[in-house]
Amino acid sequence: MVVITLALTLLLIFVGGFVRATGSGLGCPDWPRCWGCWWPPNTLEKVDLPAVLEDFREKHPHLTEEDLVALFNPVHLWIEYLNRLLGVLVGFAILLALLFSLSLRKNRPWLFRGAFAAFLLVAFQGWLGGVVVKSKLMPGMITLHLVCAIALFCLLIALAMGASQNWPSLSLPSAYHRRVRNFVFFFALLSAIQVVLGAQTREAIDSAVHVYPELPRSEWVEESGDSFKVHRSFAWLLVFFCSRTGILDYEERSAWMAPLGAF
Repeated sequence: MVVITLALTLLLIFVGGFVRATGSGLGCPDWPRCWGCWWPPNTLEKVDLPAVLEDFREKHPHLTEEDLVALFNPVHLWIEYLNRLLGVLVGFAILLALLFSLSLRKNRPWLFRGAFAAFLLVAFQGWLGGVVVKSKLMPGMITLHLVCAIALFCLLIALAMGASQNWPSLSLPSAYHRRVRNFVFFFALLSAIQVVLGAQTREAIDSAVHVYPELPRSEWVEESGDSFKVHRSFAWLLVFFCSRTGILDYEERSAWMAPLGAF
């Protein structure tokens, strides 16, 4: 069940990125409904525009009904709504994983605690998704939403590894434990920073496009300021860190990875 949940979560992260890339984040401008309806409307005739406009005006007091009509796009609407439906499916999958883990409370309590933590995290993620929509894609909230999704994905990987009976056992000479642990810690830390920088670069590009709507796509990066340069430079730092880390020599690395071949 955890492996299925892990696959669904990976798919959800991909779909979330697709929502971001296509600019469909406000395809459904309200939450938890979509254009005031529980089932996405295909036409504006089914939409109570004054009610939706009132919700929008909490953050955009000068928005007119004509602006709202121009925002209606059935393609973006369904992309965003499918993202929400998949999020609900992931939530139910994690709930089932939590229920299955109840029998492990005594023998393998950390699996139960991990499943419970995943359930709390996906509930927080669902609430945060609503905040992202209600804030009308406020900068910083999207980055936090992405970071929480990655944290949930990593937690589910740990649970899948712990729950699997066929996962290969990897052993290292004790002399290398500290070096490997430090490498994994710093690599994870640097990767997390790079993800946040990438999300903020995207936010800077969105802001530039909002200020200069006629700006050619080829000039978006230039108008995003220094965030892209920092993101690019940090990527090279990450590559350099990985290339300069000699944890094991060839024989030791081969012996360590041998169990993976059988797996």
